[in-house]
This record gives sequence, structure tokens and C-alpha cells, in this order.
Amino acid sequence: MAQESVRALEGRRVLIVNAHVGMGADVAETFAREGATLVLTAPQTLALHEVASRCGGMGGFDTLAPCETLELDLTSAEQVDEVPRQVIEKHGGLDVLVLCAEKCEEDGPLIHPLARQLMHEVTSACKGVDVIVLAIGGTEGVDLPGPQDGSGDSPAYIQMSTDGSRFLAADREFPSAGQAALSCFKKQAAQE
Repeated sequence: MAQESVRALEGRRVLIVNAHVGMGADVAETFAREGATLVLTAPQTLALHEVASRCGGMGGFDTLAPCETLELDLTSAEQVDEVPRQVIEKHGGLDVLVLCAEKCEEDGPLIHPLARQLMHEVTSACKGVDVIVLAIGGTEGVDLPGPQDGSGDSPAYIQMSTDGSRFLAADREFPSAGQAALSCFKKQAAQE
């Protein structure tokens, strides 16, 4: 009998913010294949349910990847406060936070102030959580959040080219956001 290979995210609890389209959906599907328990969030739940449905069938031969969806609008301070508490209470913590970010304004910050608050809420409540931030375009000259809990751990950043054809993480190029995020997770996990 062939032994099933160990999946990198087996049993890990992962919160993916803005998982309803593009980069977030790709990361969700990649992490589902790797066995993660997923909590997918987005401001609009219709597209999010479609992504969750695709992820639910990726857990393995006879199992479904545990996956739930929550509405999260990063412009709502109330939701940014409440959603992490709900997720942490239900799942007993989080292992990975993936934030799919983009500039809120042409010359504005890369990461919305309430997304920074969300990162702080999660890292304060869950010591040792791995944080991965996906960004469109370059991050040079942009104020990026550093360590949230004083531990010295910094989020891993993945930059997407403006044409969306490649992703740069830790000076390596990847063809998809999901592969880049998985590589960042593996690198962070190896350092623990």
C-alpha cells in the first residue's frame, strides 16, 4: 500500500484575507491541496463561496479540506476587531495569516490601516503566527509593517508584477501567488 506524502500545511489553521479573487483564491486553492484548515474572508461572500467550494474538494482522496467563509470588509473597524476573535475562539488559534493587499489609493499606503490593525490583532492573540503579505507592484519606498509582537519576526512579503505574470518572494520568482506563499510558509516553518 502506497503511503500518502506529508502535506506541508496538514493541520495548520490559516486565515486568508481577500480570498475571493485572484491572488487570494490561488493561495486558498494551493493551501487546501497542502491540507490546511482554511478560513477565507472577503467583503463579498458570493465569489468567496465559489472559492471555498473549489477548496473543499482538495483535501485528499477521501477527505475534504476544512474550509469556512466569513465576510470581512477591511474598511469596517468593527469587522476587523470581531473576525479575528471569532476565528481564534472557534479554531483555538491560528498558525498562518495571509493578507492579500493592494494600494488603497494611487499614492496611499500599500496596506490599509485597518489591515495593519488586523495583523496586530492576530499576532497579539496568536504568538508565533506566520504572516504572509501579497502585494501588487513594488514595495520600495512603501511603509511596510514590521514585527507586531516584539518577537523580531517580520512578515514575509510577496510582490506581484504589475502585469500579474510573476511573483517575487525572498529573491525567487514564482509563476503563481499560491506557489510563492507556500514557499514563504515553508521557509518560515524551517526557521522555527
